[in-house]
Amino acid sequence: MGFQVQEFNSNRDWAEMKRGLEDVLENSSYVYRQLQSIGYDWRHPLYWIGRQGHSQLALLLLCGGLPVDTLDGEGYTMLHGAAARGHLQLVRLLLGRSADVDTRGSSGDTPLMRAAQFGYLKTVVVLVQAGANTTARDSGLRTALDWAISLGRTELVQYLVQFPH
Repeated sequence: MGFQVQEFNSNRDWAEMKRGLEDVLENSSYVYRQLQSIGYDWRHPLYWIGRQGHSQLALLLLCGGLPVDTLDGEGYTMLHGAAARGHLQLVRLLLGRSADVDTRGSSGDTPLMRAAQFGYLKTVVVLVQAGANTTARDSGLRTALDWAISLGRTELVQYLVQFPH
């Protein structure tokens, strides 16, 4: 079973994708039970899957036809979520499936910025090595380095300062 909608630019498209995702999960009783047991939140499912580091669920969705850079209803991708929680296995899986390393979230933030905000040096390194733009700015005009400085992430500042900013 594959997803038919390739672009999710409207509430109707998002609702259709969400129904398709729910059908896949309900038809996979093990996955559905696992999601129910950990309090799955449908408001931002792709970001949540990334944040929780659910590599197997991500792979199930990707193999089912979900485009790797799909934005969820809150405007985030699985890569944003995985980067925000330092889930290196999932970050690498998504990058290996050609995820856009510089994809923008609802506030203009990139996965690199999310990793910098939450202090995940190894994730920052992987994203930079994958070509993340260190000069990208979010809607507040902050770069990943700006986030690292403002949050006192010394190791990240020492790493990021060597790149254009």
